[in-house]
Amino acid sequence: RGLDIKGVSLVVNYDSANSTEDHVHRIGRTGRAGEKGRSITFLTRSGEDAWKAIGIAEVMEKAGCPIPPEMKQIVDRMLQKRQQAKANDQKWDNLPKVLMVAEKPSVCKLIAEYLSGGRMRFRKGQSRAVQTYEFVHWFPPAHQKCRIAVTSTIGHVF
Repeated sequence: RGLDIKGVSLVVNYDSANSTEDHVHRIGRTGRAGEKGRSITFLTRSGEDAWKAIGIAEVMEKAGCPIPPEMKQIVDRMLQKRQQAKANDQKWDNLPKVLMVAEKPSVCKLIAEYLSGGRMRFRKGQSRAVQTYEFVHWFPPAHQKCRIAVTSTIGHVF
């Protein structure tokens, strides 16, 4: 943001933007004042890039640009994963919820990894300081499966 370079006809993104809005600002460096422009964004098939592909595809659709078949496959796969995650969340809605709190984020992560056997989900919070991990596991004090959230006190306001 903040760059105003005249006559840019091509923007190459080697590292995709963290948000769709930032992506639009990046590629908006081309095609200014009625001029045509192009952009190329390199994406991997997994990790954060695969999730970012959803927003990039939406921008391309709105602009009337064709979505490459490889990218369409990635987007379709990630949308399917999103639907499965929503279905899984609803499946466990009726379970009792347990909150475990650790002082430090590193301890929070260790507890969650140990108790979940590495099968936990990181939930993004308001900041990187707030780390929350969620998983479903047998909780002996409750004598049943519970939805367990492990978080650290750092970053929370009580």
